[in-house]
Amino acid sequence: MTETDIEGLERKFLDSEGMRDEHLGIYKKLIAGKTQIEGQDGGVVTSILVAGVGKGLFDCVIVAERIEGYNAAPKIAEEIEEIKKAKGTKYVQCPMVSKIGEAVKSGKRRIAIVGTPCEIRAVRKIQSVLLKEVPQVEITAIGLFCFESFYHDKFVSKTKELLRIDLSSASKIQIAKGECMVTVNGKRYKTKIVNLEEMVRGSCHYCDDVTARLADISVGSVGSAEGYSTVIVRSERGEQFLDLIEFAIGEVNKDEISKIVRFKKAKVKDRK
Repeated sequence: MTETDIEGLERKFLDSEGMRDEHLGIYKKLIAGKTQIEGQDGGVVTSILVAGVGKGLFDCVIVAERIEGYNAAPKIAEEIEEIKKAKGTKYVQCPMVSKIGEAVKSGKRRIAIVGTPCEIRAVRKIQSVLLKEVPQVEITAIGLFCFESFYHDKFVSKTKELLRIDLSSASKIQIAKGECMVTVNGKRYKTKIVNLEEMVRGSCHYCDDVTARLADISVGSVGSAEGYSTVIVRSERGEQFLDLIEFAIGEVNKDEISKIVRFKKAKVKDRK
């Protein structure tokens, strides 16, 4: 997808009155947040989904559910407990977009979906077509910051080789500041992310969108203190749903986000 294509989708789905930043894209608000729900970082994504379903604003949400072997599968969730069970970043490929058609065919019209930047791009392209055929469909796109994701089987075998752990026993995986950290039975194991380079999915080498520029709300850990989520609100819809939840507000280091975006763009450019 070209820069022109992305800007066209930004104009269609995001807030034209928002600020445009070279590295962050269009945004209305940039904050750090921490909720009462324990999530990957500040629990913001899970809290928004829970609030939306609890208040009857979403008919369903499409999330990545952890399955056996630290793998992930897309799930159409309608119950709050299903949403809470799916919290946490998985770092492996999960075909989230495949569930949109299924949700619409089952009569769902107000749909929230959580995905990485590449998945959110696909969501917007599908949404453009759906609006012509089913104009009542409302999709709220929540994007997750993503530098790259991994082939599942290779990721499992490599972490076993490097860290001497069984990834299926991990309670949390987090990638930050150049390290991959895996928590098993309360103990944290870590390795340099460069050691996992051969596990990276091929398409990730050509994607330069780190912050999910086409989402209504983008959420990640870069730029915030530990335990907080960095939140980029990009649309009026995103702002509406963020206003549903209560959270502690922290500071965001915008330069830190810009730095990783520049690094990713340079890395992609070197591949071309």
